[in-house]
Amino acid sequence: MEQVTLVVDDNGYADHKLAWIDDEGQIQTLKIPTVIGTDRLSSNSGETVDRYKANGVEYTCKTSVRSPINLRNANYPASVENRVLVTHALRKARLLNKPLYLGVTLSFRDYFSDQGTQIVENKQATIANFNGTGGTVEVLGSDDKANITQVECFSEALSAFFDFALDDQGEFTEAAKYTKGDVAIIDIGGSTTDVVNLIIDDTITINNNYSGASKVGVLDLKFALEKGIKQELINLGLIENSHEAEIPPTLVNEVLETGSTFFAGQMRNFEKLRSEVAGSVATKIINNVKSTLGSIGIYRAIIITGGGSVVFYEWLTEAFPNPVMLDEFSNARGALKFMRNVADGKIQAKTSKPVKKAAVD
Repeated sequence: MEQVTLVVDDNGYADHKLAWIDDEGQIQTLKIPTVIGTDRLSSNSGETVDRYKANGVEYTCKTSVRSPINLRNANYPASVENRVLVTHALRKARLLNKPLYLGVTLSFRDYFSDQGTQIVENKQATIANFNGTGGTVEVLGSDDKANITQVECFSEALSAFFDFALDDQGEFTEAAKYTKGDVAIIDIGGSTTDVVNLIIDDTITINNNYSGASKVGVLDLKFALEKGIKQELINLGLIENSHEAEIPPTLVNEVLETGSTFFAGQMRNFEKLRSEVAGSVATKIINNVKSTLGSIGIYRAIIITGGGSVVFYEWLTEAFPNPVMLDEFSNARGALKFMRNVADGKIQAKTSKPVKKAAVD
């Protein structure tokens, strides 16, 4: 019997982050942009390019899609578009056809209510989106398909803690052994920023009074940056002065990553604009986080993760004393480490009790 591969997709609004265990037992990661549309793309030899079909609709997953579908809605984790994007990520990781035990994620407040109880209907809908109940995804121009044998759903932010607490072999890290008391997890994603207060002793407890979510993230930076770039290009007379004026999504990503881009025959520098916009969004995020967590001095460790941990690094490290900066793969890796330890019998997964402070065993 072919070995089942453990894989987790942190299905973010800005990027899908994939983590899986390869044939040698090592953790691998991959990121793909969360861009999907209905453009019909083909190669110059006539072959389909990154095209899929689900529920009777054809989709393309590629950053060159002219009009991406707006995915910033509450139903995204259980949507057809998300199912297609996960299939696309699995294909890019060359994991199609292999038997897979798939982990998917929900943002903290989509997974837990304000009272700390699990929102079962959200978990069930997300799992059903990938276990075949909601339909499958066809890879156009190929016989490859996702062979998902089992699906589990995990909470973002909480998963990042397991990346902090467990090494790649599933053993407790030195930092985790000595971290007791209150810990803050700040997960800055594409659409939201999740803030979680964990209390670490013999168990892991969530203090819901100092946990929450705000609808601000990396996408807010991208939207503001796109608006600013458009205006500068209009001022230079390089694009039409119209509400319908468009610039390529890839151009915005280039400016976000490097501060400049090639447009209209020469390099254009947007570093000043990027810094101003990023600083404005970062300030909003930091104010929301501090309002949720209360006194920062009570926390033994402040763990910052998600795509925003990279994008807003300069402002976050100024705002919080000696934070533990994890990368954007930490939710996927942490859930994967937890899955492997459960599969190996090192730990048991239990459902949280419906109390104000929800215990997570």
